Amino acid sequence: MGSELQQSAVKRSWMALLLLEPRLIWNFIRYDLTTTVVPNLLFLLAAWSSIDGSVVQLASALSRGSAYFLLYVLTFCISNQLNGIEEDRINKPDRPLVRGDVSVQGAQTRLVVYSVLFCAVGWLSGALVWALVWQMVTHLHNAGGVARNWFGKDMSMCLGIIAALVPAWELITPMTPAAWLWVLTLAFSVFVLAPTQDLRDMEGDRLNQRKTLPVVMGEQPTRIFLSAGFVLLAFTTHFLLMAPVWDRWMVRVFDGVLVLLCAVIAVRLMRLRTPREDHQTYMYFTAWYCVALAGASVAL
Repeated sequence: MGSELQQSAVKRSWMALLLLEPRLIWNFIRYDLTTTVVPNLLFLLAAWSSIDGSVVQLASALSRGSAYFLLYVLTFCISNQLNGIEEDRINKPDRPLVRGDVSVQGAQTRLVVYSVLFCAVGWLSGALVWALVWQMVTHLHNAGGVARNWFGKDMSMCLGIIAALVPAWELITPMTPAAWLWVLTLAFSVFVLAPTQDLRDMEGDRLNQRKTLPVVMGEQPTRIFLSAGFVLLAFTTHFLLMAPVWDRWMVRVFDGVLVLLCAVIAVRLMRLRTPREDHQTYMYFTAWYCVALAGASVAL
């Protein structure tokens, strides 16, 4: 009888863990899905569309891509949050480590397990090199202190985009010059305009002596710089990415939406300045990024 009760208790504990883990994963990554999993899978769809691939090929690539990009963002978020607990108490108090949903030791164990699993999925998907590149960038960004300087922080995002979009495309077909143009244009654009997200976190960044662009340059000059940058971004994406296939009507639709989003962001940066409003402005930027990669399906 005692043995049966013990087995039942063990079974319940495993069931509780299985139910807890998906929720914990969600809480670690929920703010970053629109900048990682969603746009990367959209670029995978663009690669598939560019070669008129089969449904079977798409299903296989989507399954591998979903696992790869889930682990891509999960390993980064756990590492990032392990190295920013005190800062998150100010800027993002609903994160799992701050709320006590998981212990520091538990998060460290998960980081090791999921990092190994990420490399395994990368190897099975033919993207091991990019998985290792992203692991290196993650370590330098979070544990190596690179994120404490605006250049290192924003360059990490730039490299992260390359390390994600290239595997997304190559899960379907080898990279082409046109695909590289899209990847590098988007990566450079994010590098320049990434400080949009730092406007909402200036209080915590100053307290933790993080030298983001708004802290170094000042809030008003940063807003002017970013607002002008989004205006230039509308012209850049049009002439580099959309104009070569301007005869396709769907390309014109996507181009128009991208221009509209750039205009909205540029205006919001100058007129709406609370942390909540700056967060919403950054969400518009993530929407722009997703729309751009959705547009790749009709432009490539």
